[in-house]
Amino acid sequence: MAARRRAVGAGLAVLGAVVLIAVLPGWLLSVDVGAAKVAAMSPVERASSINAIRGQFLQALAAAAVLSGAVLAWRQLQQSAAATREQLTVQREGQLTDRYTKAVEQLANDDPRCGSAASTHSIASPASRLRTA
Repeated sequence: MAARRRAVGAGLAVLGAVVLIAVLPGWLLSVDVGAAKVAAMSPVERASSINAIRGQFLQALAAAAVLSGAVLAWRQLQQSAAATREQLTVQREGQLTDRYTKAVEQLANDDPRCGSAASTHSIASPASRLRTA
């Protein structure tokens, strides 16, 4: 269903571009200048005027494409930054868990030279900051 919608959307976009480039400039010329003056123009003048209108339409389409590309790039950058922040948070929590597990293992070891009590305290301080944040 989504593929069909995309195909219909692409078809409508192509149809709109054809109308914008082929049909609309001639109609705008006759509305702007007047049908009588367009009929009095030479074919070269009429073609030149229509091509000038087409050029302006194409410039507007190009500007819209550049602007939409910039917006999409900005959105992608924001999503990427959010995903990176989330990954860093998960990694930080995993490291704290590993350090805490190792400190508890050292406490169970009964070796007074391990310094496991100091390790557990140093790990608990950042962990409490993460819980409150």
